Amino acid sequence: MKSLGSLLLLYVSLSSFVLSTPDDGVVDLYIDSYDLIFAEESVCIPVTADDFEAVSFAQIPLRFDQEKLQFNSIINEYFPGSVNVPDQNAGTIRYIMQDPTLESPLTIPDCGTLFDVCFDVADTALDESSVRLEDIEDVPPPFILSILSQDGYELSTEVNVGNCNANLDSVFFCLDEPMMAIGSEVCFNLTTQQFSLIQSFQFAIDYDIDELLYLETNAFNTDMGITASNFNTPDTGSIRISWFDQTGQGISVEDCATVAQVCFEVLQVPDASPAIMISNNLPNGIEVTDSDNTFLGLGTGCNCVLDNLSEWNEVEFSISPNPVKNYIQIDWPRKGFVDYTILDMRGHQVLANQSILNSAKINLESLPVGVYIIQLEDSQGKGSKKFVKY
Repeated sequence: MKSLGSLLLLYVSLSSFVLSTPDDGVVDLYIDSYDLIFAEESVCIPVTADDFEAVSFAQIPLRFDQEKLQFNSIINEYFPGSVNVPDQNAGTIRYIMQDPTLESPLTIPDCGTLFDVCFDVADTALDESSVRLEDIEDVPPPFILSILSQDGYELSTEVNVGNCNANLDSVFFCLDEPMMAIGSEVCFNLTTQQFSLIQSFQFAIDYDIDELLYLETNAFNTDMGITASNFNTPDTGSIRISWFDQTGQGISVEDCATVAQVCFEVLQVPDASPAIMISNNLPNGIEVTDSDNTFLGLGTGCNCVLDNLSEWNEVEFSISPNPVKNYIQIDWPRKGFVDYTILDMRGHQVLANQSILNSAKINLESLPVGVYIIQLEDSQGKGSKKFVKY
């Protein structure tokens, strides 16, 4: 692998040919740092790109809050062999990818992930500016965002904060969150939304092998033609899923349809971080196409994910704000008094009280940052909702 110094020399030699861009192409880079708000012990932030086509060289500078974050690793690299040089003391990361031959230009699908940058969290008082794409000029050597085309022209770049997929037509895939207990068998429902005339998709489901033992995948969607052959047998905490419509016409299914169920034995109750998630842990990353062979985004923000709490959802009530910092307002539809219980995502009771007014504020200052379930109950019924404490 080339050193950073030799790659910088390569950039200097390439840049000598950079005069102007005849057809000013723009590469959009996105850093999706929203998860920093809820990070506890560790966090990985994806860096994605749009219109990243026929690139011969790219250097991407990142800055991070070195007082609150400890650099851990770069994972899920689309181009293996890239070089990253972190400086914890300065809070900088210099990332370089390049085609030294100028014969094999670098191209990724729209909104593909270039890499994820991972940190250990020393202080949870983070926000979306705690990791950012930003030129490094105050720490030598200078390291400026730069992307060159196959022909040696410098491409215009635009840095964005957020999810690149928000700008694409997207298909959504989501996993529910069943309650778990050590030794129990749990099945996660993989559901989809906006699945219309889809030709192909591929992504991965990553899980913590210290917390979950894979058992089987079942309940396949027959309308899609999904079978066990579309799922690999996991051995390193990652289930890879690939599918294409053999008719070539594209398949559509109703919103919230179940694609399949993935089942595990619970080895230990997960901590605040998710035990299972959809990821781009694939050699070629996440990919979704429609019947016109157009690349689509893949979202994970379904509003229909089953959470195995249906037996509680008998009474609809409201809570605000959500996410919440200190006090949450509950409004129960019937006058009188209600009992409340607050559970963490492991099913452990963390707060409870009896006989509060049907419209009241609950003090949550004692709760750590995380995701919780609030259950309300009166003599005629009960209900539950999830909320985020930040």
